[in-house]
Amino acid sequence: MPFCGNGKIDPGEMCDGADTGNSQCTNLGFDGQKVDSKLKCTSVCTFDTSDCCACGNDRVEPRPGWECNEKCDCTGMCDETFSSCTGTCNRTLLGGETCQTLASSSGGPFLEGGPLGCKADCHDYDTTACYICGDGIKEGPEECDANDCGGGLRCDDDRACTGPWPEHGGPLSCLGGGDPWDAAHQYPNGCAISRRSCWTCGNGVVDPGNYVIDGVTLHEECDDGGTCIGGSANGTHCIDASQCPGGRCLPQDDNNCSLTCQVR
Repeated sequence: MPFCGNGKIDPGEMCDGADTGNSQCTNLGFDGQKVDSKLKCTSVCTFDTSDCCACGNDRVEPRPGWECNEKCDCTGMCDETFSSCTGTCNRTLLGGETCQTLASSSGGPFLEGGPLGCKADCHDYDTTACYICGDGIKEGPEECDANDCGGGLRCDDDRACTGPWPEHGGPLSCLGGGDPWDAAHQYPNGCAISRRSCWTCGNGVVDPGNYVIDGVTLHEECDDGGTCIGGSANGTHCIDASQCPGGRCLPQDDNNCSLTCQVR
């Protein structure tokens, strides 16, 4: 008579004793099992899946020695504060990791933060949406990235510099990617706007471009640099505002060149 416990799979039984019909965890919809383990059978001839594991059950199973050694298990993404999450992701299902913590632990480039997700196999994190200084896309806290200065504006556009006089047009520079003014080439030192390339009367360079002073259209004929007005360096020679902490670098008036960069 067929019965559960005779060591043979009878009609209506999934398994019986050691006889599992060559079934494995993967046959049952799981992603894997404990290494060197076999699918077991319960005393009522149903499968014992306690040694099976699966990605996609919204439960992180970090199990060394298992085929499913998960780092995370969720769909969607979370920002670096876990205050904005999509799908099933949350702090727990991402293992408490963020783009920023991954950068700190691995030396990666994601120190700016951004949304973090989980790869489909649950074995690693999805960092494709993390902000990266140097990818050419202005995002997150970046002021610029490569030639992207935001708002559809290219940094190398001669109309990019829109500051007040003595600035009068010219392109912006984005620190990073080899800019000589940037030592680190990485956020937060990188992906910040520099105005050193703006056309400016008082920077020591005769720049192109026109400007209007008292209704008269002019262009630079000369440029002997500027003078710090205010701040700790007040009265000293300068070529840009970084040399005038707490003050401004304005065109200097001398015997050769006027305050509007016209030859005397």
